[in-house]
Amino acid sequence: MRNSGFTSWLARILGGLVLVFGGVQTAWIFWSDWKNFALGSLAVAAVGVAVMFHAEARERPRRLLRRAHQSLGLPSQWSVEVDRALPEGGNAPLVVTRSDAARFVIDVRDYKEVSSRKTIGGKDEGVLLGANGKSLTPDPLPKLRHAARSLEAIPVLWLPEAPSPRNIRMPSSNLIVVMGAARHLKHALLGAEAFTASTVSGNSGYA
Repeated sequence: MRNSGFTSWLARILGGLVLVFGGVQTAWIFWSDWKNFALGSLAVAAVGVAVMFHAEARERPRRLLRRAHQSLGLPSQWSVEVDRALPEGGNAPLVVTRSDAARFVIDVRDYKEVSSRKTIGGKDEGVLLGANGKSLTPDPLPKLRHAARSLEAIPVLWLPEAPSPRNIRMPSSNLIVVMGAARHLKHALLGAEAFTASTVSGNSGYA
């Protein structure tokens, strides 16, 4: 699956490059005599750029997940599953199960910083904000919560590229946000309490 994804990305990048260089070169040759044709060639080059951007946008999360998986360094008694299929459909990016059977569904994102939105009274609203103070778009939490609920696990959002290591615990959904390298994730997982049915009962924040 990994090779298939990489092959698809590489094919799209190479195809995009062919369109870009072919379009630009053709436009250069015919610019003086056939401007309409040259402009059409530039449009083809623009399509090539769009193809490459789209390919990179799809491949970057996969690349981030592969690097994150390789860097984990968790205890040998723990199990790690990548891209696990869920009973209700969809996939969980990473599923880690401790030796005491505590399970975590981990989504890996490239955000540099997030914070939890709170009410005036300081109560957690179950919403994450980006560095700009706005809600994350797209919001990774609904899929993460769905995966955690399906596997009776604790949802964890890991930001390995965050420059300032820290954790956020969102009681409303039992979510753990870990900012920092793999060692910070390991410490967070070691210290987390095991999943219990009460974490998803009532207004637990799972949607």
